[in-house]
Amino acid sequence: MCKIFARVFLFGLFSVISLNANSGQVTAYVTGTGTYDDGAIYVFFDRAISVCGDKNRIDLAANHSANKNVLSIAMTAFTAGKPVRISAGSCDNTTPVFGAAGDSYFYLTNEAP
Repeated sequence: MCKIFARVFLFGLFSVISLNANSGQVTAYVTGTGTYDDGAIYVFFDRAISVCGDKNRIDLAANHSANKNVLSIAMTAFTAGKPVRISAGSCDNTTPVFGAAGDSYFYLTNEAP
């Protein structure tokens, strides 16, 4: 009985640690996308990304190497009504942004939000 309790406790503890470590990750639907006059893009979601406050968007700098790919995935997801999985790697003030060190990802998924 004690072994079962210990395993359940440890599982719960590691689950909480895992959720806190992945706070910048979310599965959501794309609700809009656009661009600024400098070429930077933004994508809006139906859920917040909690990496630096609860914002429901990501920004990508105009010179980010993933701009075209993220925009293509976002428009496909929006048109098809499919969810995406997002991980924002860093913040610009209070807005989640794609990092430059490969710590961000954005992909289509069949996983329900």
